[in-house]
Amino acid sequence: MPFQSNESLKSEESVEEASLQENSKDEILEMFPLGLMDLLEDCSLDELVRIKKQFDNLPSDLKTFWEDRWVREKAKPEIIFSDLEEINKHRSKEGFEKVAGYHVSNKNLKEGSYLYPDQNGEIFYGENIKNLYGKYAQGWIYAVEGTSEDKVINEDFGWRTTKGKLMIVGKVPLNEDTQKQLGWNFAECEYH
Repeated sequence: MPFQSNESLKSEESVEEASLQENSKDEILEMFPLGLMDLLEDCSLDELVRIKKQFDNLPSDLKTFWEDRWVREKAKPEIIFSDLEEINKHRSKEGFEKVAGYHVSNKNLKEGSYLYPDQNGEIFYGENIKNLYGKYAQGWIYAVEGTSEDKVINEDFGWRTTKGKLMIVGKVPLNEDTQKQLGWNFAECEYH
């Protein structure tokens, strides 16, 4: 769910783990992308839960990369789990954490595409949908995936900047309906 705060994502992790255990094997299998479903169909319920938890820790672009690789190589479940453990261990050791954020733009871009740095070499985004960076105009709110390595420019508002690209994992139009539904708002401050 791309339109949630980092705090709610963290608190949902333990709830999600418990609820995963309550699902049937088929229900959990259906939570995976189609290509992985075929590779994991012989797994036990416990194995699926462990793989799902590891898989969900990856940002979307890494999920796509590894899914394509495993499908191409017809990887066995034990290889998939081993790869996921190694990837997540390395990301944790390096201090990389996925950060859910929001970027506002008047350009209509597709989910799955990327936002690239502006002429100054940066992209601004906020972690809190109630304190969006920028000023109200026509356009879109993009749910993006940043990392813990992105520079915090205002801790109170949860604003960050990155010099890399950001993957768009969701989008909603800026309008009254989505404002009521999501409670989005622009931070009230002076921009420099």
